Amino acid sequence: MSAKKAAAVAAPRGPSVTNRRLVNGLLFLGVLAAFTGWFFTLRPGGLGGPAGYILVRGVSMVPTYHAGDLVIVRREASYSPGEIVAYRVPQGEIGAGVILIHRIVGGSGAQGFTMKGDNNPATDPWHPTYMDVVGKAWIIVSKGGLVLLFLHSPLALASLATGIAIAYILVPAERKEEDTPRVGATTKSRGWPPFDRRWISRTAARLRVSRRSLRDQPLGPRWCVPHPDDPPILRR
Repeated sequence: MSAKKAAAVAAPRGPSVTNRRLVNGLLFLGVLAAFTGWFFTLRPGGLGGPAGYILVRGVSMVPTYHAGDLVIVRREASYSPGEIVAYRVPQGEIGAGVILIHRIVGGSGAQGFTMKGDNNPATDPWHPTYMDVVGKAWIIVSKGGLVLLFLHSPLALASLATGIAIAYILVPAERKEEDTPRVGATTKSRGWPPFDRRWISRTAARLRVSRRSLRDQPLGPRWCVPHPDDPPILRR
């Protein structure tokens, strides 16, 4: 082995390997931080979290909210007049269980709040108590509710699953190999079939049979390709 090849083989790992590990570590920390923030602040109430996601429908809260907006609400210790809250229609009344998002204009949590939409001429016929309130308006995502509606549709879910499957099939997996091999390291095939040069050479050597030895085998004329030097019996 020449001195240049020996130096190339003995060369340590390049900076690209270290940079890749650093990027992967930072990416992991970023995902972990995002998940932690979501878990403690944006986790839905159905999963035991403090947040609720309300899709605005109709025009009762124009110009504050518009149809298709997504409002994230958070449960508070108390609510006061002037605040916008989402509440469920109390049990035993028409529309029980339906969630509305309107503004508190009077009342109390014990006796029942007086609610009114900003664009409505009259107050709501329901008087929800503190236990009926889902939460206070916190974050608004303009037209964000339309995205949720699209993702909840069966066609969108089927399209997403199909796209992931196609990408998994067509996009080859990235080969994680070191830039420079270490001393004494052996090259291992990472896929199947292992179509590398060494494998092809070994396979060809095992399968290589001379033409003369092939003609000597008693395989009959159906197995042998005629050759000018073959005996007449093999050239029928």
